[in-house]
Amino acid sequence: MNNINLERLQKLWNHATKNANPNEASVAALKFTKMIAESGLKVHLYAGQSPATEEQIKAAIDKAYIQGQMEAKETYQRILERQKNEFYNEGYRDGQSNSYTKDDLNRAYNKGFAAGEREGSIEKAPTKDIQQAQPSNRLYSHTSTATGHLFFQNGTGTITINRGL
Repeated sequence: MNNINLERLQKLWNHATKNANPNEASVAALKFTKMIAESGLKVHLYAGQSPATEEQIKAAIDKAYIQGQMEAKETYQRILERQKNEFYNEGYRDGQSNSYTKDDLNRAYNKGFAAGEREGSIEKAPTKDIQQAQPSNRLYSHTSTATGHLFFQNGTGTITINRGL
């Protein structure tokens, strides 16, 4: 492409399209078309607003990309929140359905206490028959020394009670 003088090209265009003298307009139009052909330029004709520049198109694409990323993050966050709430609600419902009231615990304690009274005494097992659970298998519980209750939740296995803790 030759070095093109865009100002001269613009002047020729204006002279060809806005000149009252048809002969001068024709000469300007001929010079304009020759200059375009020699320079290898492409001419696009349009009505109304000019088409977007390359920079405007790139900015619009970048803006749409960022907006898409934000919408994806927001959607993902909503999904995570909904799942977290579902897990919480499921656990809460399970806790409500599997829970024991104080009256349930008192009845079980009194039943066990009465059975112990009927037996008369508790016999200690020989030490060799008692096996201590491995640390990974221990079941931790909350004890209340005032009432002597042991509270276990969904636990099975060997129970070890250490005095003096």
